[in-house]
Amino acid sequence: MDAIGSTELPHQELRRLTHPYWLVLLFAVAAMLRLSAPNDFFEGDQNKQVGYVMDLLHHGHWETQFEVNGLIATKPPLYNWMAAGFCRAAGSTAPWVIKLPSLLAAGLLLVLLYRLASQFLGQPAAFFACMACIASHHFTKLMWFARTDMLMTATVYAAIYVLVAVKDVWWKSSVLGIIMAASVLAKGPVGPCLFGIFLVLWAVREGQRPSVAKLRVALPGLIIFSIATATWLLIVMRLPEFRESVLNNELARRLPGSSVKTQPFYYYISHLFTRIAPWSLIGVLTAIAAYRRQENWTQIRFLVIWAAAYFVFFSAIPSKRHDLLLPVYPVMFMLAGLALEQMAVLLARRERAWFPLAAGAVLAIGGLVVSFRAEGKLAIAIAVATAVAGGLTIAAIRWRRDLAMPVMALAFLGAHGLYYHYANVGPRVDYQEFATFVRDVKTETDGQPVLVYHSHPLISYELDLHEEFPDPRDLLERRPQWLIAPAPEVPIIESWTRWKLTPERSFSFHGLREIDATLYRVESTPLVTATEAEDSIAHR
Repeated sequence: MDAIGSTELPHQELRRLTHPYWLVLLFAVAAMLRLSAPNDFFEGDQNKQVGYVMDLLHHGHWETQFEVNGLIATKPPLYNWMAAGFCRAAGSTAPWVIKLPSLLAAGLLLVLLYRLASQFLGQPAAFFACMACIASHHFTKLMWFARTDMLMTATVYAAIYVLVAVKDVWWKSSVLGIIMAASVLAKGPVGPCLFGIFLVLWAVREGQRPSVAKLRVALPGLIIFSIATATWLLIVMRLPEFRESVLNNELARRLPGSSVKTQPFYYYISHLFTRIAPWSLIGVLTAIAAYRRQENWTQIRFLVIWAAAYFVFFSAIPSKRHDLLLPVYPVMFMLAGLALEQMAVLLARRERAWFPLAAGAVLAIGGLVVSFRAEGKLAIAIAVATAVAGGLTIAAIRWRRDLAMPVMALAFLGAHGLYYHYANVGPRVDYQEFATFVRDVKTETDGQPVLVYHSHPLISYELDLHEEFPDPRDLLERRPQWLIAPAPEVPIIESWTRWKLTPERSFSFHGLREIDATLYRVESTPLVTATEAEDSIAHR
């Protein structure tokens, strides 16, 4: 397979420009901006993933996990296994430890994108594809997000890389089987489906047809994949909650033809052009230009078909969420990387390049405007840095064109930093207030046991607890000194238990998440007999 990108760049400085150390620097900056941002656990149902990890740590439910409200995990456990392992190794359950699987998967995905793009388009285009990936909103979001999307995508592209780049050696099929088993344990059947789509496209491209000989070669991997997947399924199938919640509900509503109410087929079109803007538009324009010129169209056509097949696959699934589209984006980054390579060549030849100039101007002006409105030292610093980097992009076009592209990428990262630290701080500020409430609870209770009753799951996480919400009988048996519960539940609890609950601290929030929690001191009262409790419950 021949790459179609430039193999000989016109200037030595441009060859230096595409050295991978630039990508390491950009990835480090992106990680720093995400890690230093306020906690975003209120976004994207991350509280569920956090709860699964805490359940594994506290109760050792390795096969499948449960939330504190008793609901079973709707996703397989690979992410939870990894996060729990990191927590035990670090001796901490801090957010940065729980999110490490996504960060490591993001690094692996970048490496795979670089290697695959090098195979298809050449090293320079691969460099710029990774640069576009790092400088995209969706990648920077999910690289530090407690969800399974990044991990699953990394397994899919790992399998694709082994298929495309590794020669036909005896262990190739076995490695593919292991990777696909990991993909199932990361996010269910979607990973193998995506790999199967690529496998068909690749076989058609290479002119390969199914045969007994090829099946014999693939047999070891199929056996490994089947055994690993079937073993886990047989273990968890004995749980009625798994059959009801995961198989009959979660999986069934994702099948085409499902009766669940869902978004239209075209739902993802707008997200395709906004979640990784401007790279998706640049990738589409690259494909159109290649088609019109018939320049390297055969190779680019395969990338277009690949991206389109994945896009149609996700669009056909009734249940839609924009984060699910992540596996489509690496192919778009490859196409954008080819355009950015051609732009870099123009810069090296001292010819005009409209995109860096326009991007630099927008980022410079936008950063200055935001800096006047920003609050907080870090937000102001990021705004000013974005403005400076945008200005340097424009200046580099004139004096150091070899630095224009990476400086532009840094400016884009500054813009993303503004988003995470300033523009979208609502849920993060809410979480900071929420965390302050929990810290006050720790101070008030002074290490004494606290029982959490029907309150937000992240309260249990912040208190390093993971106990299923008790029923009234459990309350009577345990007689805690402190209780956290929603205020509307207090009259019911007092009638059940005949306790006197004295409020000490409270937290209420009605926005992205509905939270109503109050810390109560449990006053000493005469013991309630089991019969009296049953009568009280029956009366209620």
